[in-house]
Amino acid sequence: MKKKFFIMILFLLVFTFIPFNSVDLYSRANEPVMDYSERELEILKNLEAEIEEEYDDVTAISVEKIVSPTLSFKFDTPPIIYENRTLIPVRAVTESLGANVVWYPQEKKVSIQKESIQIILFIENKTVTVNQKEKKIDVPAKIFCSRTYVPLRFVSEEFGLDVQYDSETGVITLKNQEVNTELN
Repeated sequence: MKKKFFIMILFLLVFTFIPFNSVDLYSRANEPVMDYSERELEILKNLEAEIEEEYDDVTAISVEKIVSPTLSFKFDTPPIIYENRTLIPVRAVTESLGANVVWYPQEKKVSIQKESIQIILFIENKTVTVNQKEKKIDVPAKIFCSRTYVPLRFVSEEFGLDVQYDSETGVITLKNQEVNTELN
């Protein structure tokens, strides 16, 4: 009798803290975890306003619109939309992947290297080099607010990330691509 009572109490304690609504479970699993203080968010909001005031062809977006369940990154300047493409400060996501970023100011180029992948982008040039092979991209790397911005989707996908855009919320999610490990 004591054993049944103990199991019932344990059962009640465990399931008291678990939500039963599947929508609630889904929404909690997909909530972005923000590592920004209120002060940092305030600074970023001010930078968003400055960028939009200074550059006519750019729209700043909130850092809260770029999330990842597998990566931990922080922006020191806000991401932007330029020519309908999302650009990010180069170090924000790439260094969280373990990539090394080198800026060459005389050549106005940035080199991003992770293991055997090397991407070289020149400011204002739509031709990039990936592992010594030239590729064309939709929008070039740019400089805004003394930061080098690069196309989010291009760079992320070159380093093996899956980039998903939710057109309803405007949220961009970066995930490690799943590797199929099933045996044939």
